[in-house]
Amino acid sequence: MQTSWGKPAINDAPLMREDCWAIRRVRPYLITDGQHGLLCRHTGEEHPVSSICVPVTIQSQVVGLLNIQSRSNENPLTLAHQQFAAALAEQIGLTLS
Repeated sequence: MQTSWGKPAINDAPLMREDCWAIRRVRPYLITDGQHGLLCRHTGEEHPVSSICVPVTIQSQVVGLLNIQSRSNENPLTLAHQQFAAALAEQIGLTLS
């Protein structure tokens, strides 16, 4: 299942393990410079300014992905955003288990 708020930033193709650095590494992945960073394939054609991917896990198994993107230079995502996203993804995993 994929969902988004605002203008959809992700493509509609099924998400595969090789499409996301966070899923490959099973840990959060933060890009602070979308022009020079190593982007995940699922981020879409319009590259974000910054992006956070956090795997949602249940008993060490990846069952989903939380992806947050910023397309504004005035509001880039930070390490604090990544920490919040990681806490949120953990709560999602606990809720789903």
